[in-house]
Amino acid sequence: MIEDQDCNDTQLHTLYALSLAKSAIEVFESENISENLDGENIETRNLAALKNSIFDIPVRERLQIFLQSSDLYDPEEVLYLIEGSELWLEKVILRLLTVFLRNVYPMLAYVIPMVLCNC
Repeated sequence: MIEDQDCNDTQLHTLYALSLAKSAIEVFESENISENLDGENIETRNLAALKNSIFDIPVRERLQIFLQSSDLYDPEEVLYLIEGSELWLEKVILRLLTVFLRNVYPMLAYVIPMVLCNC
């Protein structure tokens, strides 16, 4: 729904980002466990099916794309969820976004009045 339609609901974007993050963490942890096992078994084959979403894009990649393309989710909430995980690229994206958002609003509050009065 969020990706297919122009949904502007920040709560839905945040819930979707959290859902993708949880799935990516589960897949990452499952991959690490399966790497420690010898041979391919039923769990490994099930893991291969779990890795891909309904659009045949790995969950972690979908998370990265969503984090970079949407500006309607709460980055701090998603960062809190993945903080203890090994999703390092996602942490970088969220930290940069959080720093940017903290700095952009004061900057806009300073610049916009200057632009409006042509100073």
